[in-house]
Amino acid sequence: MKEPNELTQLLVKMTRLLQLDNPIGHRNLTLVPIRGDSSELDYVLAAEAIEDGTLTVKEVSDSGDVNMLIVKNKGDKRVLLLDGEELIGAKQNRILNTTILIEANTTQKIPVSCVEQGRWNHVSSKFSAGMYSPPEMRSKKSRVVSRSYAQCGQAVSDQGEVWDDVEKLSNDLNAHSPTRAMKDVFFQRTADYDSYVRALPYSEGARGVVSAISGRFVALDVLDKVQSFKHIWNRLVTGYAMDALRRKSDDYKPFTEKSAKFFIDSIGDCEVSQFDSAGLGKELRFESDQILGQALVVDDCLVHMSVFPNDTENRSADPHGRRIMPPSFRRRPRRP
Repeated sequence: MKEPNELTQLLVKMTRLLQLDNPIGHRNLTLVPIRGDSSELDYVLAAEAIEDGTLTVKEVSDSGDVNMLIVKNKGDKRVLLLDGEELIGAKQNRILNTTILIEANTTQKIPVSCVEQGRWNHVSSKFSAGMYSPPEMRSKKSRVVSRSYAQCGQAVSDQGEVWDDVEKLSNDLNAHSPTRAMKDVFFQRTADYDSYVRALPYSEGARGVVSAISGRFVALDVLDKVQSFKHIWNRLVTGYAMDALRRKSDDYKPFTEKSAKFFIDSIGDCEVSQFDSAGLGKELRFESDQILGQALVVDDCLVHMSVFPNDTENRSADPHGRRIMPPSFRRRPRRP
């Protein structure tokens, strides 16, 4: 087991070679693409494996378990399931509590959270792949799961908080769902988020992105392969867009490549802890006053990393509600 400072150095080393590109934007959403060499780790994404039938995701039993599902990888390649990815069907829709790499020809249980509070009956025997959760929901869940890893070594969320977040998303976007399903909120705002997806096509060569809404950092997502990141781009941007729609009345502020670099550099200030993953590899969970995040490391490869602002409760680390900004932007005190 590495010491905390060694883990921080390891994480910094893995992110040091990431390169930022020029920002792209639409309305209040700004994206800064991240480039870097792809790894040689061999796997397929869960959405692809589910579609081609090599991965099945089902309830653990006829009676089911709200916070646990069972996956069967029938293929000869590993399968990557991503934190916050939605699984639709069976007795109720779920999202992944953390990123998990499943070995080939393996059956195992995975930790999930329900995002459809008002249904508990089968509509299908297995799950299909859905959208990605908005960053605000993912960041709050990440914080709780990190605490759970520290306390019991398992990726457990606060189910009540997740249901509250789905309800808040629905209310903020004036959507209605008879089963209080996150999927229905996305469906009812399809035309709105599609405008973001069309205006922000995949940036060729990117394997990650830093996202900001109205100048405020909301998420950093990185995968180890260009092709993998290209495959999830539209669904990832859709999640960002849902939070952007919620904040369309916020004053616009610029978010630059320099702003994005500040949050990547902030990883070096984090306290890092290592845990056994629910699948292959190790989970790194990290936090500082500025950010919190998670990373899956397999065979010395940074497979997936997500970073969020450490301001979930108040949408700012500042008690007066001011945005976190790089030091160069904070030379003069600002009025609350």
